[in-house]
Amino acid sequence: EIDSGKLLPIIVPLLFGYMFPDIGHGLMLVLLSALLYRRWPAGRFLIPCGLSAMLFGLVFGEVFGLESVLDPLWITPLEHPLEVLLAPLVFGAGMILLGLAFYGAQELWRGAARNWLLSEAALPVFYAAVLTGLFIPQALWVAVFSMLWFLLGRLYDASPVRLAHLWGGLGLLLQNIFELALNTLSFLRVGAFALAHAALSTALLRMTDGIANEVLYILSLVLGHIFIVTLEGLVAFVQTTRLVLFEFFTHYLRAEGRMFRPMSKPPNGQNSR
Repeated sequence: EIDSGKLLPIIVPLLFGYMFPDIGHGLMLVLLSALLYRRWPAGRFLIPCGLSAMLFGLVFGEVFGLESVLDPLWITPLEHPLEVLLAPLVFGAGMILLGLAFYGAQELWRGAARNWLLSEAALPVFYAAVLTGLFIPQALWVAVFSMLWFLLGRLYDASPVRLAHLWGGLGLLLQNIFELALNTLSFLRVGAFALAHAALSTALLRMTDGIANEVLYILSLVLGHIFIVTLEGLVAFVQTTRLVLFEFFTHYLRAEGRMFRPMSKPPNGQNSR
C-alpha cells in the first residue's frame, strides 16, 4: 500500500492552517509546543500546524483578529466569504483524485490491474471530467463515456452475464457518484471554519471594546484569545482528522492482512522455541 505517513506532514498543516488562520494564534501554538517540548514531546505536531496558521494569517491579514494591522496577501475572509469557501473545494478535489490514483497504483501492485481497468478506473476519469466540465462543458461527454465504461466493464466481468448484473453495476455507479459528491462538498467545512474563526475573533474584539477599565480590558482580551485558541484549535484538529480519514484514506487505504508482531528477545538464560 501507499505509505500515507509521508503525506500527512503536508496535508494536515495545510488543512489546519486554513481553518485557523491567524498570525497571533498560530504563534501561541508554536510557543506552547516549544515550552512543553521536554514534558510533552508528542506535542511537536503543533509546530507545523502553528506555522501554517501563521502563513494563512498572512494570506488573510489576521493578527489576533485585527484586520487593520497588515494588508492581506489575498482577501479578508468576512468580506469575501464565497472565495474562502470555494478554495478548499479545489484542494479537496485534488486530494480525492490523488486518493483514486493511489488506489489504481495499489491494484497494479497487487496484480489486479485487469479488474481495475475494466470498471473502477473509470471513476477518476469521471470525476476529473465532471470537474473540468464546470469550466469546459464539452468535457461532460467524457464523463458520460466513463459511466458507460464502468457499467460495461462490470457487465463484462460478470459470469454469467445477466441483466441483474447491469442493475447492480448501475447501483454501484450511483453510490460511487454520490460518495464522490459528498466527499467533495465536505471540504466546504474547511472554509466555513475559517469564516467562523474570523467571526469569533471579531466578536471578541467588539465585546471588549466597551470595557472602560484598562486592566479588565487586557485580562478579557487575554482570556478570550486563550479560549479561541483552545476551542477553535480543538475543532480544527478534529475536522482535519475527519477529512483525512473519510475523504482521503477511504479511497485507497485498505489496511488488510494481519498485524506485524516482531519476535521479542527471550530473557537471559531461557531458550525460546
